[in-house]
Amino acid sequence: MDDTAIKGSFFTWSNKRGGQGYNKSRIDRVLIILLWLTEFPVSEALTFPPCISDHCSLVISIPPHLARHRPFQFFNFWMAHLSFKDLVGDSWGLPVRASPMPTLCIKLRRLKPVRRTLNKPHFQNISARVALAREELEKGQLQNLSSSSNRDGIEQEKIFLSNFCDLAYAEVSFFKQKARIKWLALGDKNSKFLIRRCLLTG
Repeated sequence: MDDTAIKGSFFTWSNKRGGQGYNKSRIDRVLIILLWLTEFPVSEALTFPPCISDHCSLVISIPPHLARHRPFQFFNFWMAHLSFKDLVGDSWGLPVRASPMPTLCIKLRRLKPVRRTLNKPHFQNISARVALAREELEKGQLQNLSSSSNRDGIEQEKIFLSNFCDLAYAEVSFFKQKARIKWLALGDKNSKFLIRRCLLTG
């Protein structure tokens, strides 16, 4: 254990005596372990005046803008995207001059921007994308049903349907992988019909 960085008065205690009998010391401390220093490298202890006490109060300060490193994540639904193999293959195939273990770490680190390139334009805020795709599909279907003949509308509806199914699959895969709900793997895309049937038979 070690002392954290301190901001304010270095001394935290005094005997409040006058003259030559006055004494002060740094009795109060904030002790941290190595794990804390790794998670919050710029945290510090703030010293406040003692007021009616003979000890100063100490408060830990952690900057709200502190950027924490996120662990590497991989979602299974990425593999269904058409550009997945090309993006990963181009990044993974770049040569690295190092021993096997550092080579693996470097290649995994290089995949982070590739992951963002794939996820952000296609799957970010997946639930909102699914809702929007459903709205577009239903709007296109209603327009086609109210029109006597609309070949372009039928083709557009097929595109909307394909987009909705792809996003719905990605959403279910996302929640299944994040929450690891076993019964979701047996469902029919988590439809209301299936939920009602499970409630009635369960």
